[in-house]
Amino acid sequence: KGGQSSVADIKPFPNPVTDYVIFTIPGSKQSAVHIDIIDLKGTTCISKELYITGTKPNSFKLDVKELNVGVYIYHIRNNAGTFSGKLIKGN
Repeated sequence: KGGQSSVADIKPFPNPVTDYVIFTIPGSKQSAVHIDIIDLKGTTCISKELYITGTKPNSFKLDVKELNVGVYIYHIRNNAGTFSGKLIKGN
């Protein structure tokens, strides 16, 4: 699957999040994963390059403690495509 994929393909948990969020993404091959967390003003708050091993489920844990309470957009890019969605940071 290439190009833009649906939000349903990505499963951030928990959401709303407080300290850490776990993203489970499609794709069964080893690959680099780039994630950006962007606030509603368009400022990139977190930008990370990670590596997934190709074992299922393909998931990674992201520390979001530094984010202020609010709504954010995530963009994730890997060999399976580009995924975007909403992430809510609670108390």
